[in-house]
Amino acid sequence: MAHKKLLEEFGLSDIRKVDDEIGRLATSFNQMADELKRARNELTQWAQTLEGRVAQKTEELRRAHANMVQMEKMVSLGKLASTVAMNSTILSKEC
Repeated sequence: MAHKKLLEEFGLSDIRKVDDEIGRLATSFNQMADELKRARNELTQWAQTLEGRVAQKTEELRRAHANMVQMEKMVSLGKLASTVAMNSTILSKEC
């Protein structure tokens, strides 16, 4: 079935059983076409694998960035609380 589709795709006729130079050439060409198809399928699988990895790493980076933003907010809040506490101590000593 795949062979027929490949033959149609390239506009070839099936000359597998002829045992002469043309038949051997056709057989070799068919083998080459099969190898190309396997290579194309392998490349497609690798592309899908890489796309999945990129999506996974992108999500990890997004989460790491969100955590860093949250930590920066907490640090800023801690500094603000420290400043307020320090100012209120100074104000209470002055009164």
